[in-house]
Amino acid sequence: MGFKKYSPGFTLLELMMVVMIVGILAGIAIPGYQKTIEKGYGDKAKVVLQVIYTAEKLYRSDYNTYGTLNNLINGNYIDNPNTGGPKFVYSIPSVTATTFQAWATRNSKYLAINQDGPVSGRWTWP
Repeated sequence: MGFKKYSPGFTLLELMMVVMIVGILAGIAIPGYQKTIEKGYGDKAKVVLQVIYTAEKLYRSDYNTYGTLNNLINGNYIDNPNTGGPKFVYSIPSVTATTFQAWATRNSKYLAINQDGPVSGRWTWP
């Protein structure tokens, strides 16, 4: 009388198939996830630039000139957008009594806003 040998667990072939399937799924999902994260960073930068725009308008109504980033921070018009490990670096390199330009830069990509309003720039998602 012959007995069948029972072996609990998975065979090497079954494990290799599972690893291969998981690898394929990861290869498909990770680029999409990274694209979504990058888009989120860009959307956040647009919001921060809109906040800077509003703060500049308030500052100008108080002082009859636009302010630097430090003026806005020290005057409590905005919190420092460059704290907490930002993905973008925010700056206001150009300020006069009647004009300003604020920038958000990251890895040679940028977004900008000026006294006229809409955010513009070169921000594309991979």
